[in-house]
Amino acid sequence: DVPPQLLPHLKVYLNSFFSLPVTRSDGTKLTHEEVVKQLDGLSVGYDITFGQGELFQNLVRITIRVEPKRYEEAVSFLKDLIYGAEFTKDRLEVTTAKVQQSLPELKRDGNTVLYAVSGDLLFDETSANKASDILAQMDHIPKLAQQLKDDPEAVISEFKRIREALTKPEGVRFSVFGNVLDVEKPRSPWKVFKEISSASLRPPPKSSESLTSLGKRPAKKAVVVTHPSIESSYGIHVTTGIQGFDHADQAALRVACEVLDATESFLWRFIRGSGLAYGAYMSLDAEAGHLSFSVYKAPDSFRAYEEGRKVIEGLANGSIPIDQTVVDGAKSSIVYSTVRSVSTPGSASSVAFLNQALKGVSQNFGRELLEKMQAVTIEDVKRVLGQYVLPCFLPESSVAVVVSSPAKSEEIAQGFTKAGFDVETRELDVGADEADGSDSEGDGSEASER
Repeated sequence: DVPPQLLPHLKVYLNSFFSLPVTRSDGTKLTHEEVVKQLDGLSVGYDITFGQGELFQNLVRITIRVEPKRYEEAVSFLKDLIYGAEFTKDRLEVTTAKVQQSLPELKRDGNTVLYAVSGDLLFDETSANKASDILAQMDHIPKLAQQLKDDPEAVISEFKRIREALTKPEGVRFSVFGNVLDVEKPRSPWKVFKEISSASLRPPPKSSESLTSLGKRPAKKAVVVTHPSIESSYGIHVTTGIQGFDHADQAALRVACEVLDATESFLWRFIRGSGLAYGAYMSLDAEAGHLSFSVYKAPDSFRAYEEGRKVIEGLANGSIPIDQTVVDGAKSSIVYSTVRSVSTPGSASSVAFLNQALKGVSQNFGRELLEKMQAVTIEDVKRVLGQYVLPCFLPESSVAVVVSSPAKSEEIAQGFTKAGFDVETRELDVGADEADGSDSEGDGSEASER
């Protein structure tokens, strides 16, 4: 419910959350230093971020980890952090300055810019993730810094409006992970949240609700961004996938993506093994309803895209055989990652909350999905490769974004034009002191299944 024009403030809102003055429920006033000191003494960790993992990025999640004996105290402190924080000019200026100092390094990162540009194409102004990405923040943060100088009261009023929107009772959820049996009265401390006691919950906002027309129907569009401070290229190709976590083809498509992504498997051998890219992988986003193919650190991302298309076509039509052992290995890999994701009591509880409270599926959804995957056949894999994955490589059913070094950007743009895309070229404005001619990315990247 945060108004779209205030969403760019969320980056500073989250970064300042644990370092603002607070008025406790009993009237005690704490300076920001006292808040930090008391939090460090009370907890073993605390955090605030968007969503849970890569999912539900239009939600804000606050986490405090404490010993059971400090449970009631932590609940009370959490309530005061949320409702009793005081937005002051000096603290907002400090946080804004810190955010501004972090932006140049993010801007030098080719992969970060890639996902910002693709997000700008696919998601509208109601997306909190889009409003907080590097491109939006490069434009917004200097304006916010100036606003704090010219009219701090107006900015403070806007931050209060953000808090009011975020804390509407019908959108707030609480979860407690741990041995609640060690707590004498695990529910009673939450009575301090009187504001939400009688609210009726509404479904959590999904990223599919923030799609642009191009995000709903990806087709024909390609954007090639020239980035002066990188030496390679990064690409992402997005098509319509499956929407909904319990979609009938979820199991088969997960297995198919793992068949493609596995070490020494098809994308590895044909793309990385041929020196066309450091990494190439598929990502399934069932929340937004997208399927994407990403290329990481490629000398020429268009050549990697072309090779990917040939591989998928060959697998779908049978000219490149899929061995049963490859499918079995993909299933085993998914089993391992699923078991690992619930290997501790905390992670198991987190997954159960995600499934039931946010995804709207059963507590044992992961296990149920694994059982369905065991029934997936080679023919199922070939079917979903043709139905869902191949459209990711066709201009009439996909959009493409590439961030490239100046040496290759023109050639890449020409390649996508010949392939049938409507190509738009852009040049990233990077200051002379930032264009150091080297990638700031790490050595690898992981696929993600949402």
